Amino acid sequence: MFLLKYFRGLFAKPSLAIQPMQQTTCLTDIMAAWPILKTGTWHYGNGTDIAVRIVESPLYSGSGDYEDPPEISDDRDEICYCIGYEASGCPAKFIYWLNIPTLAEAISLTEEKFPGIRWDAVS
Repeated sequence: MFLLKYFRGLFAKPSLAIQPMQQTTCLTDIMAAWPILKTGTWHYGNGTDIAVRIVESPLYSGSGDYEDPPEISDDRDEICYCIGYEASGCPAKFIYWLNIPTLAEAISLTEEKFPGIRWDAVS
């Protein structure tokens, strides 16, 4: 009798009550709220214009690797800069390079990686 009840339990219909999915926050959603310091447009080789931006981050992201020493693995409350560029074919979806120590370095790196970028006028 026990086995019969056990097997009936295995094949019982699942509950029809659907649990709502928990909403998660993506890092790019968090970055969207960070101050945008500089914006520009880069002409991609296939004729597409790609939006590029430099944002100020309040958090220096650590590696998260337990084998790294804490000064490398842990996040730090420290201002740094991030370069964001639109994913080709996905307008308004930005991909970011993190942890650039100064704004001058962020601008220089952006101009190196996106040759011919047209910076927008500062308002």
